[in-house]
Amino acid sequence: MKKKLTTPQVLLSAAIIATILTISGAVIEWEKKIHAGIFAFIIALLASKIAQLIIKEEPAEE
Repeated sequence: MKKKLTTPQVLLSAAIIATILTISGAVIEWEKKIHAGIFAFIIALLASKIAQLIIKEEPAEE
């Protein structure tokens, strides 16, 4: 995953991450904060991949 996300992809992934972490924080009682951090990292990776699939980059026409 070496290419950068575009602005719409970043905004979409941030919305996905915030939604999932808010819901999971209300449902799951994390005994250890490291588990919440690992979960957040995995969610961030998955959300960025989902954003890339939903909002594809258009090739620049020359």
